[in-house]
Amino acid sequence: MRAVPVPPWGQTGIAQAQESSPSTESRESVIKRKLAEASRLVKQALELYEQGKYLEAIPLGERALGIRQQVLGPEHRDVAESLNYLGELYLHQGRYSDAEPLYQQALQLRKQLLGPDHRDVAESLNNLAELYLHQGRYQEAEPLLQQALQLRKRLLGEEHPQVALSLNNLAELYLHQGRYQEAKPLFQQALKLRKRLLGPDHRDVAESLKNLALLYLNQGRYQEAKPLFQQALKLRKRLLGAEHPDVAESLNNLALLYFNQGQYQEAEPLFQQALKLRKRLLGKEHPHVATSLNNLALLYFNQGQYQEAEPLLQQALELTKRLLGEEHPHVATSLNNLALLYFNQGQYQEAEPLFQQALELNKRLLGEENPQVALNLNNLALLYFNQGRYQEAETLLQQALELTKRLLGEENPQVALSLNNLALVYFNQGRYQEAEPLLQQTLELTKRLLGEEHPQVALSLNNLALVYFNQGRYQEAEPLLQQTLELTKRLLGEEHPQVALSLNNLALLYLNQGRDQEAEPLFQQALELNKRLLGEEHPQVALSLNNLAFLYLNQGRYQEAEPLLQQTLELTKRLLGEEHPQVALSLNNLALLYHTQGKISRALELLEQGLEVEERNLHSNLVAGSEPQKRKYLDTISGSTNTVISLHLNTAPNNPRAARLALTTVLRRKGRVLDFITNSQQILGQQLDPESQKLLEDLNATRTQLANLFYSQSLDPKSPKLLDDLNSNPTQGANLIYKRLPNLPLKYYQQRLNYLSEQANQLEDKISRRSPDFRTANQAVTLEAIQTLIPANTALVELVKYQRGSPRYAAYVLHSQGDPQGIDLGEVKLIEKELELFRLSIQDKDTPTAQLKQAARQVDQRLMDPVRQLLGSTRQILLSPEGELNLIPFEALVDQQQQYLVENYRFTYLTSGRDLLRLSQ
Repeated sequence: MRAVPVPPWGQTGIAQAQESSPSTESRESVIKRKLAEASRLVKQALELYEQGKYLEAIPLGERALGIRQQVLGPEHRDVAESLNYLGELYLHQGRYSDAEPLYQQALQLRKQLLGPDHRDVAESLNNLAELYLHQGRYQEAEPLLQQALQLRKRLLGEEHPQVALSLNNLAELYLHQGRYQEAKPLFQQALKLRKRLLGPDHRDVAESLKNLALLYLNQGRYQEAKPLFQQALKLRKRLLGAEHPDVAESLNNLALLYFNQGQYQEAEPLFQQALKLRKRLLGKEHPHVATSLNNLALLYFNQGQYQEAEPLLQQALELTKRLLGEEHPHVATSLNNLALLYFNQGQYQEAEPLFQQALELNKRLLGEENPQVALNLNNLALLYFNQGRYQEAETLLQQALELTKRLLGEENPQVALSLNNLALVYFNQGRYQEAEPLLQQTLELTKRLLGEEHPQVALSLNNLALVYFNQGRYQEAEPLLQQTLELTKRLLGEEHPQVALSLNNLALLYLNQGRDQEAEPLFQQALELNKRLLGEEHPQVALSLNNLAFLYLNQGRYQEAEPLLQQTLELTKRLLGEEHPQVALSLNNLALLYHTQGKISRALELLEQGLEVEERNLHSNLVAGSEPQKRKYLDTISGSTNTVISLHLNTAPNNPRAARLALTTVLRRKGRVLDFITNSQQILGQQLDPESQKLLEDLNATRTQLANLFYSQSLDPKSPKLLDDLNSNPTQGANLIYKRLPNLPLKYYQQRLNYLSEQANQLEDKISRRSPDFRTANQAVTLEAIQTLIPANTALVELVKYQRGSPRYAAYVLHSQGDPQGIDLGEVKLIEKELELFRLSIQDKDTPTAQLKQAARQVDQRLMDPVRQLLGSTRQILLSPEGELNLIPFEALVDQQQQYLVENYRFTYLTSGRDLLRLSQ
């Protein structure tokens, strides 16, 4: 905020010492020698300060202060200057609690010695405000900066460089608070005043140009920021020469502009130049070098070049610790950024302790009530969110939101970020009614603070549209998606990947509305744009191919759909690996095409492959995340369950292969989450020895990373892809806010996939050799394994819900020998209506027996009459109901001979046929 001049302490001290001391020449000589020593220490400390060597400068400043206090006494103007200067060193070292009393003493001493109306008092007010600004104590900083400004105007007049400095400093405060509308006129006044007083070719004018450009950068007004950054750079080079730290700062700022615009090729050489220049001018051991390392790392980070980013972030962290000590806010920033790197690679175990350290360090150094603490809470919450720890994430995000509102006020960009992230948690839990008002607030707040023409507005429009889309509120979603598309084109240009995503989103909306003719050209445009911008070999190209093929499939244009689906499958396998969920989706979509064409054998072959991939991924997803997240994943693969049951029952009812595939899928998926939570892993965890338990924990962590790695490369064709992400946030310098997992570079993704897959296989093998229970629980469920456990004269009856137009019930019957048989039982709503009447009859003790039997008979006609056709003479039934069917006693149903089923059948209830495997142990 200001330069630190060398104070003329020596001369002033000697003059005042002579006036107050009539002592001998030897006494005066001692005083002169001591004050000269103090001056030498100050000069040396200042040189170290300029080199960023604050740790070395501090003891020199402390000695100089001690000498002045001893020689001049505690109440002397030069002692106030020493207090002020030592406070400056503590401030830069992050020793805020040490700096504050020194700044306060200097202020009080100056008021006492010089009176309240003195320019040195204005300087002390400004310096104390600067400390509060570093601490995030904005409400305490603002009145001090306003007092300093008014005092300078009164003492120096409106037309003075110090007044321009105060205008600039107050504007910086507003910039930190996100009060952009209040900051702008102050920055503009400071710039005009400096030009008028100092001329257009002055170092302070370059500073004002830079600050106004930073304001525009934060507002997303990139076209206005760029010429100002360029002018500041050009002016600094002309005034100071190319070899100057201010020139390095300007290179860094221009790079930040390109970085925020996504122009990484333009940003990289500027970041590199700034780093080299700072090393050359300031030496390798300087805080500004750590900043440059950090910024270059964040550039690589955003491009997914994690191998290049990691060593730079580690260097920045070590250098910051070495220069500033372990207890400094910049160390917390470095920890946070390194955690972000690990987080975006899915290395949650490595990321979590770093996020926690950053949070605890900032709490300790800055206090619980600090904006930086709110950002740390936000980042840790997003880690928990991606681990499926929704309750923990929600709690932290609510804390971050309340803290931000309390510290920065309701009208602040960081409040919009917190609202948005909390909405993300609700959205991913399907809590759309809670997400919607938060996203509406985010949109309105973003428009108000950043203006209508800002990338964040496009993101907010898109995210709100996504909520409407998922609720089937297409008419409300459409105008928002159209606005998103137009705004994105205007801000980023027609040739940008985000435009392709917006085209895709709008096309998906039209597809879901049956507006195929409007959807088709948008899908085609998105495909061509992705090919042109990203190349033929890219996951987004696979997404576009798949979506266009899906449109053709819906229209019955099978000859056009088939080559696109085949291209999608081959491209997805090549880019993402054979085990990626998107490969399963591509196989299933191609199977759906052949199913529709009546090519049953080919459709079954592809479905078998797709279902196997889904089964392997289901295993990993059951380990990762909370119960709602597990159920949500099962919902995402319910389409293939519906497809395989429908194919068997409605297209190929006499095909044994179709029957076996359908029942195998039911056995693997029905009740799987409950089974996992209540039985398998919890019981295994209790039974394993400590070493095996540790292996199991490592395996679960590896499977979690695998699951998240897959979904960092997700290509969901069934819902709009976010323009960026619900929790994206514009970045400024090193304080990068976490963006939800981006698509990883393919080379890195494939390396990471191979490594984690091999690690998981090795761990599974080790635990299987140590634990038969684990080996059994982790074996894939097969029809053959279950059939061997069904006793003679017994049948397993699986009752299951599936979707074919409307929800329906079906039954599968498996005897101890032979192929399974299946039958459709009818619409869920009709069956459950009969169930409700039966339940009410049972609950009412006054229901006549004849009426009760009639209700029981109606249910039996719906459910068990069809099943009995498949049972033959079997009387022992292993029954696995689903949904509302779990709520009735099947023994109390009445058959066509008016006999209760309990009179002729013996029922054993199961969660699913998988229970036979567990019970056999």
